[in-house]
Amino acid sequence: MNAKFLAGLTLAVLLGLAAAAPAADEQKLGVWIVKSGEHTIFAVAIKEAGLVELFRGEESLTVFAPTDAAFDKLGDDKIRAVVKDKDLLKKIVLAHVVKGRLLYAKDLAALDGKDLNGFKVAAGKDGVRIGGAKVTRPDVDCSNGVIHVTDAVLIPAG
Repeated sequence: MNAKFLAGLTLAVLLGLAAAAPAADEQKLGVWIVKSGEHTIFAVAIKEAGLVELFRGEESLTVFAPTDAAFDKLGDDKIRAVVKDKDLLKKIVLAHVVKGRLLYAKDLAALDGKDLNGFKVAAGKDGVRIGGAKVTRPDVDCSNGVIHVTDAVLIPAG
């Protein structure tokens, strides 16, 4: 079972989630993630971790959103293990979220060398990285936060 197949199993539910969102929610983080088309696995992880309301809520969030290609790098065995362990899944999703703060690319660059959510931030000529994950598309504004698309999944220690 590959990551794309796993994502496909719940895609209809997620699309229903996005379709059910009121017009005012169109720019909510969760809706953007579902509708982006490149974050299907992350959307499934959010749902399976029981965190949909966090991404559709009013609290300001900064989200590092790994693409489907980022999840594919983990391999099928790792993805299966994570899906079975709901506590680990929740920890992984929350590792991608900074609650109560809007951090744009310029703010992340200012954190060069510091830790954020337990991951080192590195800013350089090629952009910003957090825990080795490169921000490939920064500063996607949503009504309840900002998204930075990343090319890797953040796995918290321990």
